[in-house]
Amino acid sequence: MLDVPTNGGLIWDEAEYYGDGVISMPFEFEMTVLADFYIFKSDWYCMPEDKSSQISISEYDNKHYFEAEQEFELHVRGTIAISLDLSRAAHGPEFVSSLGPILDTMQIEMSEIEEVTVITDETAQ
Repeated sequence: MLDVPTNGGLIWDEAEYYGDGVISMPFEFEMTVLADFYIFKSDWYCMPEDKSSQISISEYDNKHYFEAEQEFELHVRGTIAISLDLSRAAHGPEFVSSLGPILDTMQIEMSEIEEVTVITDETAQ
């Protein structure tokens, strides 16, 4: 389960223009996720109590694994590609005012997710 991203935004200082109306724009955000997974029983029993108490476990039809559920806070960083048809833009002083219709037709696609980090007490700032 994914919650709504928070504390996010575009990283304008790292934007790159590749030409032909294509801009690479880094972004980052934080979000809460609820993950279902399986954990080896001996791994769960060997965890410090403060870590294992954060994981809800239940038995299922397996002798070696628990079915587990845990909530995580994630920090996500990635890149989007923005494509603009700049051939429709005016040149000179009218350039800025001609961007409105161009921005209405821009295409945005997720290029890549570069890094996903679990936010812990040690990584929180």
